[in-house]
Amino acid sequence: MSSDEKKTCTRGPTLMSDIIHGRSKGARMEVIYNKRGQLIGLGGKWLATFIGVMARSTVPITYDTWTNVPLSLKEMIWSMVQKSFIVDKRSKKDVYCSAGRKWKSFKSTLTTKYVLKYKDKRRLLKKKPEEYEFITQPQWEDFVRSRLTPEFWKNMRTTQGDELCMNMIIECPEKALLIWKRN
Repeated sequence: MSSDEKKTCTRGPTLMSDIIHGRSKGARMEVIYNKRGQLIGLGGKWLATFIGVMARSTVPITYDTWTNVPLSLKEMIWSMVQKSFIVDKRSKKDVYCSAGRKWKSFKSTLTTKYVLKYKDKRRLLKKKPEEYEFITQPQWEDFVRSRLTPEFWKNMRTTQGDELCMNMIIECPEKALLIWKRN
């Protein structure tokens, strides 16, 4: 086993098993809001975490943007929230926005932690991260392929700004560097 393949002890993905077990027994956690409609208290904290878990495990990483994700998947997340928590129905839009941010952050983490880190070790990129059982092998291969394209890096430069890309230039694949030099 090479040094790149050594397993490190991590806490693993959050599963929210307490909420899921409670839901199966018909129990739902109450969510409290402040005067501005923001989540507060333990229920709010658990809901925020639950939304992230649902977004990561429900929405495939192969969609380019949250706006491209079908409404049916977003509705599935909202349905699971309603089955697990006592929430105000006006929270639906906020749940969608939170799920989108958490899903995008998850994809960014995957890109940084698993794709960029091993971009020069293609054999390590072939196998999906073991701790994310919900990611299928074909999804992982499509995701990695999309992250190593010049288009991805060109879009990153546009959306994140030149300064961030200058800081990341060491991490960029060779093709992305060619685009950088041409522009």
